[in-house]
Amino acid sequence: MVTPDFANSLSSQPRVIYITAPDTHTLNNKELAFLFGDIQMSCKRCSSDNQKEFGVEMNIHFPGREGIDKGAVVVFPQATVICLNCGFAEFSVPETELRRLATEDPNIE
Repeated sequence: MVTPDFANSLSSQPRVIYITAPDTHTLNNKELAFLFGDIQMSCKRCSSDNQKEFGVEMNIHFPGREGIDKGAVVVFPQATVICLNCGFAEFSVPETELRRLATEDPNIE
């Protein structure tokens, strides 16, 4: 319960709160990403923080002999992250190209 005296003291005196940030030179990539809002995960293979985002273009071919006649699906993945220590890559396929891969028809829209 808040007493009237306490409530009056809050409104009559301005309060200043100082927030000190840690020395950013001593933080790793994960800690910096958390502080500044860009959350970055470690590499799933080697746990390294040494990753970088790249623009990528790739042709995905359907498997097997029958896949040779179907043609390839050209994909420009979004958010392609490559670990610069072990080479592991992660990317997401845009919806249209994902539908082409799921139906095994490179020509559908």
